[in-house]
Amino acid sequence: FTIFGRVFGTVHVVVWPLSASESRADVYCMAPDVYFEADDISERIQPLEEMMSVIIEEDRPMIESLQRNMRKSAFRPGRMSSGEMLVHHYISCYLDRMGAGLSG
Repeated sequence: FTIFGRVFGTVHVVVWPLSASESRADVYCMAPDVYFEADDISERIQPLEEMMSVIIEEDRPMIESLQRNMRKSAFRPGRMSSGEMLVHHYISCYLDRMGAGLSG
């Protein structure tokens, strides 16, 4: 779960694992009601949709690689993220429950 602050409100990204090799990212945009009452809402939302598509496509190879490699016993968390071990533990437990982990 990640929250991005934007001028118009916040963007919430929730990543759900679907299987041992697949995930889904749901993107929610939260903004004041007045923003959605505007007559030109479709035109105002389009740049946001385009921006989110670009960001997701830029991140896709990194996320896919990380998801593949976190299953490996040789995985070592990088020095840039103090939360990687927690994420690795969480995903490893999930993979074990799916029957695709190192112990399964």
